Amino acid sequence: MKTLALQLYQHLSLRSLLLILLALSFIAASFSIDNLILEVSVATKGIPDYSFIYLVRTAMAILSSILVLSAIIQFRQTDNSPVVQAREANQVANSILSTKLKAGTISLVLLASVLFLSLFLSDPYQFYLYSEEDGFLEQTSAILLFISCGIFIYVFLHFWQHPKINNKLYLTTTALFAAGFFLLAMEEVSWFQRALEIETPVKGFEKNAQNELNLHNFYTWHAEALYYFGSFSFLILLPFIAQVTQVFQKIKPVHFFIPSPFVLFVSAVAVAYNYDGWNVIFMQLAFFITLSILVYYMLTYRKNKSLSSLSAAMFILILVTQVLYLMYGGNFVRTWDVTEYREFLMPLSFTIYAIEVLLKLRKNSDPTLKSEKL
Repeated sequence: MKTLALQLYQHLSLRSLLLILLALSFIAASFSIDNLILEVSVATKGIPDYSFIYLVRTAMAILSSILVLSAIIQFRQTDNSPVVQAREANQVANSILSTKLKAGTISLVLLASVLFLSLFLSDPYQFYLYSEEDGFLEQTSAILLFISCGIFIYVFLHFWQHPKINNKLYLTTTALFAAGFFLLAMEEVSWFQRALEIETPVKGFEKNAQNELNLHNFYTWHAEALYYFGSFSFLILLPFIAQVTQVFQKIKPVHFFIPSPFVLFVSAVAVAYNYDGWNVIFMQLAFFITLSILVYYMLTYRKNKSLSSLSAAMFILILVTQVLYLMYGGNFVRTWDVTEYREFLMPLSFTIYAIEVLLKLRKNSDPTLKSEKL
């Protein structure tokens, strides 16, 4: 941790600090508007509101997103020479995954998003049916999370069986990931309550929103907001920070577990799946920061045609998807239908991330002794 703090201190500049403080001030102002003027929780969901005060909050979210991105870019220590930009562009496009697997994954995500949007616009009821309890999306999401859990259990056992990997951070991190994915998967299927035909206990579950044997429905939207924004922070924001600043490069126990920028692109489209959560400032921050990152990649690495084209395609898809869901959200059978699709895309991204970790492990039987290529 001292090494990480030193790396951050060495990269920190007065300008980046001021930008961060300014971004935080706008976010704090948004919280104040929620609590003092609107008198709602910062995680209150509902039908999207386009009144003046909510538009002011959205403007603050946009400004905060730009400021956050600008602050991160200030940490960038390299020059803008063509050689450096070409090398950085290759780092963004690079992943331990094979070229075919990367192309297939990106194609799958883009195609799935287009199909989901087309299905909603053409047949909202069928869109709802796929998102029902124990339906295709929920079952697939749970399977993906169980796969991610299984991969991290395998990685944990590998570290456990190799004494020369004596850094406890590897064991602790893999154990936490395995436990986290297991918890998410079991929550997704309500701990197999319906499959095993288990009755919900009367005592202790009175406040469960869906009267199910799970934890997240006690604080449904707060739990969802934490899951959504936490996933965005890990799958999108963290890889961007790591790639731009290189601050984690020399800290191998941390660097080993950071998703590659490829995971960022796989995960990006999920931030556009908002309707009843659009009013929540965290969801808007995730959306606008992601768009800002894609614009940065488009402009900074425009000489790399494949990277700039992918960034542009993702930007357009995300923007159009979110706008259409907001415009025609009144056609949803349930206002939260779209979140079920988001909860499919996020586990898909986590599974790709888990596969990356597994491949890095196989490439480096001892990550403490060899440098891993991201």
